[in-house]
Amino acid sequence: MDKYYPALIKKIWLILLLAVLAAAATHFLYGSLTTPRYSASAGIYVSRRTIDANGMETVLYNDLLSGELAVADCKILIPGIPILGQASENLGYDYEELKKYIGVSVGGSPRVINVSYTDLDGEKAAAVVRNVLDVFFENAGEYFPNTRFELIEDVSVSLSGTKISFYTVGAGILGACAAVAVILLSVNVKARRERAFPPPSR
Repeated sequence: MDKYYPALIKKIWLILLLAVLAAAATHFLYGSLTTPRYSASAGIYVSRRTIDANGMETVLYNDLLSGELAVADCKILIPGIPILGQASENLGYDYEELKKYIGVSVGGSPRVINVSYTDLDGEKAAAVVRNVLDVFFENAGEYFPNTRFELIEDVSVSLSGTKISFYTVGAGILGACAAVAVILLSVNVKARRERAFPPPSR
């Protein structure tokens, strides 16, 4: 194996070059052949407070746990008919179609909900998320009494580039592997040639 190291070090520029070229080509081709998708998202903070006998709000340990349970329930409720179904009716879209691209996940904190929607139209994606939030806040008190929901991150729209980044990195790795394979093959061919045709002794 030691015989390969000098060749790999000597040709490191070739490995890097093929990796960059493969990644750049994939990024360009994938970006030009696919229609961009946009992702709209917003964040909600969930908190639960207990009202004592004097009408004062206090936060107990059980309230923190209840808040986390409310987040878990929201992951089921928001994409369901009570929330997304009403939003789809408000917007005039098919519920089953919207459900394919709605996302509800836990954010950086166990009491943060991220609501997102992905679509070819960035304005539509933002409209869906905003309407989902409106319906949710209107009905949250019915489903979660004594629980407060606050919008901590307004609706933002960004180009969804997860797939293209994944393919770009993958192509770069494959390009580097191809360069290594070519270098190793050339070393083997050179070694076999030297064994088959040794230089004349002086």
